[in-house]
Amino acid sequence: MKWSLVLSGGGALGMAHLGVLKVLDGEGYIPDLIAGTSMGAIIGALWANGSSVSEMEDIAQEINIMDFQEGMTFRIPFNNPVTRFLQAEEALGILVKEKGINNGLKIRSFLDEIFKGNTFQDTKIPFYCNAVDLLKGNEIVIHDGLLSDGTYASMAYPGFFSPMERPDSLLCDGSVINNYPVWIAREFGPSRVLGIDVGAYKTASRSELNNALAILFRSYLTSCQTQKRTGKDRANLTLHIKSDRSSFNFENIEACIRRGEEAAMARLKDIKKALTWPLPGKRILEA
Repeated sequence: MKWSLVLSGGGALGMAHLGVLKVLDGEGYIPDLIAGTSMGAIIGALWANGSSVSEMEDIAQEINIMDFQEGMTFRIPFNNPVTRFLQAEEALGILVKEKGINNGLKIRSFLDEIFKGNTFQDTKIPFYCNAVDLLKGNEIVIHDGLLSDGTYASMAYPGFFSPMERPDSLLCDGSVINNYPVWIAREFGPSRVLGIDVGAYKTASRSELNNALAILFRSYLTSCQTQKRTGKDRANLTLHIKSDRSSFNFENIEACIRRGEEAAMARLKDIKKALTWPLPGKRILEA
């Protein structure tokens, strides 16, 4: 039976998607359409483009987020209060002059390399991702052009990465409006949907919100993650993968991948049921 896969955003937490994909691939479950947001868009595009799960794991292991920093002070090898102060000062200076701390050139080059310069039309599995147009304030679907451009737009975190500029739009991270775009799969692919959501909203402690930057980020996260879902954004089965890890923590990626694998194995019976049983209406399970 045909089915669609939807992968949420979540920064480093999105590496858990790889663990789920490992289980799906091992069981022979290959989707007929993939949709994703932010990190989910990058991983989804890789699978759609023909990369194996083991190849994606190798790519994940090689990622060093500092390699994509543009500022001079971020290249200083020492991590101490003076370095952090200089980095903060440089970042604030960039913010008032540019559209993001990071202009995105390095990450876009990296994306083009791992996608082998392919376009959306080159993928072996139809692939879609979303982004937000800051000019009009609406969610858009991307299904054409270079995979590197589309996925960059979907992951261009406001303030950190400069938005993707197009003649009639200014695109940023799709999670600003919709971090889990099941509706795209229902609109353009099989309506039987398996979704992986790593962007669960967690309660914060008062000690975590001890500076303006932390409060700003928490406000953004609250706005993104607490929006009510309509029926069109509910999958037949959603795997919610929770973690105490920060979405910016790219250390020990193996643990994040393993968490996704364990979550998928624990729900394997439900996954098989969702992907093979006749659909009684629109939904089978919500977990």
